[in-house]
Amino acid sequence: MNDNKIVFFDLDGTLCPNNDLKVSVEMPELLKTFPKRGILSVIASGRSFYETKPLLETLEQDAIQNTI
Repeated sequence: MNDNKIVFFDLDGTLCPNNDLKVSVEMPELLKTFPKRGILSVIASGRSFYETKPLLETLEQDAIQNTI
């Protein structure tokens, strides 16, 4: 059995509660703990990649973005 885990995050209203593409100060540190625990974090958004790229870079996290 495989113990891999994955967590999906939406940006608007979830990672960015004010829909302003800004995350709480604690969120980048929390996301950094996931790989150590065998958890892949995935960010999915209807926003364009170019619009969200600066935010993704601040998270310093390997994340996948799905744009719809």
